[in-house]
Amino acid sequence: MSISHDDCHAVAVAGHSATWPGLGIDIEPDSPLDAELLAVVCSETERASRPDNVAELDYAKQLFSIKESVFKAAYPRVQTVLDWRQIGVALEGEDRFVAVLREASVPGMQIEGLSRRLCGKWVSFASVA
Repeated sequence: MSISHDDCHAVAVAGHSATWPGLGIDIEPDSPLDAELLAVVCSETERASRPDNVAELDYAKQLFSIKESVFKAAYPRVQTVLDWRQIGVALEGEDRFVAVLREASVPGMQIEGLSRRLCGKWVSFASVA
């Protein structure tokens, strides 16, 4: 189970642990990431993978939301708080992503998900593959 909320919205996801060993969800305002967080949230590889038609800080905010959902999905297995740099994200198409844990208690663990703009928010959902 995973929850997320902001001033106006709340989201939750739940599933049987035998089928869904890790679930994560996040909701964030669809606004640019604070510039001082860019290097903290995004690796150089992730920054270089930004789609040409998306502003850097908007893309970074999407990655922020994705990584928050990945933290939540991975926690039941890793049992530790992850650093932003321990999660590598690759977008696949318009709204899908694959994340891989690096240097964590379960290195190489793959997490898949969706990240989409809805109602002026970024909503990201992650599940352990």
